[in-house]
Amino acid sequence: MRGFAAVHALGERSHDLVFVPFVEARRSAHVASTLSAQLRALDAATLKLVFESAIEKIASEHWPRSAPDRRAMVALLTDAALPVFDALQRCDRAARWLSGAGEADRDGCWQGWVDALAVLYRALDAFWTAIQPTVAPLPERLRAPINNTPNMVQR
Repeated sequence: MRGFAAVHALGERSHDLVFVPFVEARRSAHVASTLSAQLRALDAATLKLVFESAIEKIASEHWPRSAPDRRAMVALLTDAALPVFDALQRCDRAARWLSGAGEADRDGCWQGWVDALAVLYRALDAFWTAIQPTVAPLPERLRAPINNTPNMVQR
């Protein structure tokens, strides 16, 4: 998790928007006392919604006054996030298999779920590493929308 622990990004708002929900979910799963509580803590559908919201917030905070730039950034970040979304689907399938597994199959399904989570966290880290230059804070003068150029012709 190089992106997660990158010193230059720690405390940066976009870094926190991306990672904090996943870290908190992992912590909740770690302290959960039952399998169903662990599965709830790392619910893929919930994490997907939170992740989509993070993408929207990052774009809104990066381009607060320019809707076209904001939409373009959401599209760019969403494209970069496809491996994360794929990993979330994989986690969802693995969690369903695990929750429905009988005693004989539980160990294999558990390992499948753990493996799916590892893929998710690696994809999340790769996502951050890929987008970090894009989401680095812009100077205020660059955050303003481009206005029409003033009329240069004297009347």
